[in-house]
Amino acid sequence: MLARADEGVWPALRAEKVSKERLRRYMLRGVGPQQGKVRAGGEVRSLLRFGRVNLVADDYPVPHDLDLILCRNVLIYFDQATKKKVVTKLLQHVGKGGYLFLGHSESLNTTVPGLHCVAPTVYQK
Repeated sequence: MLARADEGVWPALRAEKVSKERLRRYMLRGVGPQQGKVRAGGEVRSLLRFGRVNLVADDYPVPHDLDLILCRNVLIYFDQATKKKVVTKLLQHVGKGGYLFLGHSESLNTTVPGLHCVAPTVYQK
């Protein structure tokens, strides 16, 4: 899944609600065997990083100023203490004003210092 995400390719129908200006500026339209697909352009792809992280490890090998971390449908497998520890460590890698997105079946029932909920399962540092 990480390699697939890194490709940044998906069916054009999934981008139908994106403005034509944004599509023209940031996306590439598929031709030949890729017809009917779009790909994030180099400018967008250069801003993204996909990687596997062991959430219970002591250190995460990622930068400390990320704008967004997507941690979807993982925390549901942890007890409350581990969940709080993982979220606290994730927040060390989110820059000020950055976001942490969780899965829809997840929530932070405990308050995590420096984090506030801005929408269901969306938290901002």
